[in-house]
Amino acid sequence: MKIKYNKNYTEKWIKNYESKKDVYRVKYLEPYFKKLILNLPEKSKILDVGCGWGTIVSFLKKSHEYVGIDIAVEFFSYIKSKFKHKELILKYGKLPDEINALKKGFDLVICSMVLHTVRDLDKSIKALLSKMKTSGKVVLVDFNDSAEEMFRKSSFESIEKETKNYISGKVVLPSGIKVDAEVYFHKEVDFEKVLKKLGYDYTKKYIGPIFVTYEVYKK
Repeated sequence: MKIKYNKNYTEKWIKNYESKKDVYRVKYLEPYFKKLILNLPEKSKILDVGCGWGTIVSFLKKSHEYVGIDIAVEFFSYIKSKFKHKELILKYGKLPDEINALKKGFDLVICSMVLHTVRDLDKSIKALLSKMKTSGKVVLVDFNDSAEEMFRKSSFESIEKETKNYISGKVVLPSGIKVDAEVYFHKEVDFEKVLKKLGYDYTKKYIGPIFVTYEVYKK
């Protein structure tokens, strides 16, 4: 399925966000990120891959340096209008091959709710880790294994294609808005195998009923 990451697409996601009906994100993800960002030292450099409508930007300290990357560049005008007084760098990019940011330049690299949209998990995680300082951290957030049943049974209004590890079609967002989507069902064990193979340690946490996060650092 070829999703059109255009103005129509971004407007739907922004309206869903502003509705505050996306309870899982509001109740679980936003508090998690707020605590994560506020605990960072002053002058930390942050790379947000898949920045979307700018959730992370909400929590930045004035001294933080921020680079946001997204395949849907129409999000950028919304972020700039909402956070007029913040100095931000926003760039087009997509995993795994088009992350236009300094290598090993960031104290924190965040990739939230993006990796389920990419086929090559191994290469994508490797690309994210390459942007982290030796003393830094990469945070990967995505659906946990139990979320798969929810997607297959209730999230999709119509299905274009479905296989053992993939599903695409029209999703009904918590606000009731419908949007094209595709999901690759990467298992938790898949994440862990990649991180182990690449030689990284991690702290694994479950956030609410459908999310899992890996806070990854160098051994």
